[in-house]
Amino acid sequence: MKSGKCPKCGSPNVYTKQYKQAEILGGLVGRTGEQDDYICTDCGYYESYIVDKEGLQRVREKWKRVG
Repeated sequence: MKSGKCPKCGSPNVYTKQYKQAEILGGLVGRTGEQDDYICTDCGYYESYIVDKEGLQRVREKWKRVG
């Protein structure tokens, strides 16, 4: 998605928005933080990325790793 191409349908119609969110992931990542969202306007596929590096570290410490 970050490249501008949808990984699900291959469409180039991907749009993004960056914003600060008052509370990300129920406060686990932090009280405030930046989030980048991407959406394909052809198939509706959606991705969201947390930008805050400290918040991502807290996820590593508290969440169960997949795989």
